[in-house]
Amino acid sequence: MCGTAGEHDGGHGEASSIGSPGTNPTRTINVSLNDNYYEPESISVSKGETVRFVLKNDGEFLHEFNINTPEAHAEH
Repeated sequence: MCGTAGEHDGGHGEASSIGSPGTNPTRTINVSLNDNYYEPESISVSKGETVRFVLKNDGEFLHEFNINTPEAHAEH
């Protein structure tokens, strides 16, 4: 994840506040990165909610994890 919102949009569209650093998260979501899947498979976050993601690579492959809108993921 990049340091600040708008610093990098991955070359896939407009920069947004998604993935920007936050303070005082309301919950922590642990994500296990396995070779052929992520656990949990999906994550729901409410608008305005501040979430801390803790990522752990439990597989052997190098993984990419990004936070964006469903439309941006479909375009990617």
